[in-house]
Amino acid sequence: MGTPLPLVKDESSKNCFFVPLSYFEKLNKKGTIPNEISFGTNTAACEIIPHSHSEKWLLSANLWETLSIPFETSVHVIHTDNMLHIGPLIGIFTAGFTSQPHRPLGARSFLFAKYLTSAQSVGGYYFIFGSHQINWESGMIHGLYYTKKGWEKRSSPFPHVVYDRIPNRRAEKLPILQDVKKRMENDYFIPWFNSGFFNKWSIYEKLQTNDAVSSYLPETILNPSIQEIEHLLDKYQHIYVKPADGSLGIGVHHIIKRSADNHYYCRFRKDEKNFLQRYKKLNELIESLFNENRLETMVAQQGITLLKMNKRPLDFRIHANKDIDGKWRISAIAAKISGRNSVTTHIASGAKVKTVHELSAENESFPPLIKKLQHAALTLSKAFDENIDGYNGEIGFDMGIDVNGKIWMFEANSKPGRSIFTHPRLKEEEFVTRKLPFEYGVFLAETALTKPGLILS
Repeated sequence: MGTPLPLVKDESSKNCFFVPLSYFEKLNKKGTIPNEISFGTNTAACEIIPHSHSEKWLLSANLWETLSIPFETSVHVIHTDNMLHIGPLIGIFTAGFTSQPHRPLGARSFLFAKYLTSAQSVGGYYFIFGSHQINWESGMIHGLYYTKKGWEKRSSPFPHVVYDRIPNRRAEKLPILQDVKKRMENDYFIPWFNSGFFNKWSIYEKLQTNDAVSSYLPETILNPSIQEIEHLLDKYQHIYVKPADGSLGIGVHHIIKRSADNHYYCRFRKDEKNFLQRYKKLNELIESLFNENRLETMVAQQGITLLKMNKRPLDFRIHANKDIDGKWRISAIAAKISGRNSVTTHIASGAKVKTVHELSAENESFPPLIKKLQHAALTLSKAFDENIDGYNGEIGFDMGIDVNGKIWMFEANSKPGRSIFTHPRLKEEEFVTRKLPFEYGVFLAETALTKPGLILS
């Protein structure tokens, strides 16, 4: 995919698309000059004409209206047979809209505005929409664009690609939202990426059969019995019990078996406070902290003795994204040092963020370990493509290094949180992680248009 060029409305012509002379010559070499143009699912007949004024695209005003192009911006042009496709047009699907024009997505409005602003450097058109904004009969969506004027509602045709930003698992399960995805994928063949939230057990079950990454996975048991928990504690001395569909560290319990006093200890967080409780018997701990049958929704995971800094365990958040070539790359990495008596390294539990440069400056043993982490994250990302259905464009990994230097993956998130980016020295990485999903959207759009067999297979 080449560099995007400005798309400008031309008031002096009709049914024409003016392209740079160099681009016209490339079309000519292919033997056929297209006679149609499209934007999303809208198409129109046109004449392709070369111009030598500057590196930009000029589109007749009447075609501008026919195609429902919202405003002038830099775009890519994709050639297929007798058609040129302007865009790409990428929709961000979400829920949780409000009636406030300046905060149409409530507290998430600022985050989405930042996402759409970063997309401008990629080239193309990007808008946000929900199920209530789709007109299936006309094939149009009354979505939200973010411009210099702020939030603007505009009607656009169905997009080339959809980026899934459903906010939570509860919304994900709503039939009306599931129906939108089903219809766009099956009836319109629109690629839909980063769909759904990962389930811890499902991820473990699929990756443990992959020889390239199985060594990174702690032993994990779904719906553990008290006997299975006891066995894991005898084997590893400490384990984590957490919801299979959990996120943000909510509901995580760290259970420790101490041979010194023959007691069981459990660290957990409740009502924004960290707790440490002691029990004589494991069944007393389970009965006290887990409601009847609650273990049926949990996983028990091998405890790992992590490297420490200032006597506190640390792990790593690693963001992996696909770029405009559809290749995985590490877009951000940071260490999280656990808070005092905290069960996790989540920021809300008192953890502190450090950049890898800060770690390396304090301890020269970290640079080679960071390289191992990055290699493992890329290997895991590629394994997701092999073992997990759908189009995955971004993954947030929670990973650790044990006292022996071994790499472990604790969790993978399809919609990773962004708490590490509160660190002032991660501003560049923060921008890159917002930009790359749209680069991948451009890649998917081009692939879907030029090699539809790859998308449908």
